[in-house]
Amino acid sequence: MIGKSYETLTIFKETPLETLLIVIVIGIVLFFLLIKGVVKTFKRQPIVAIICIIFIFPIYLFWAFVELFTAPIREEVASSPPRR
Repeated sequence: MIGKSYETLTIFKETPLETLLIVIVIGIVLFFLLIKGVVKTFKRQPIVAIICIIFIFPIYLFWAFVELFTAPIREEVASSPPRR
């Protein structure tokens, strides 16, 4: 009786193909979000970003993920004098 009631409560029966599709879609979304973070890291510190990619890639991925939630980078014109 308990086994049958559990089966009737299961509305969605996912196949392995559906599970794989969900994992792929989530992976693609995370990949494109990380690309946005990677661009911000290269705008902030390009040399440090290159060194992190070469030597400590997992820490670099964490840095790129954190950059998704930071403020946008202000682009200042190099020819203008600094504000006081």
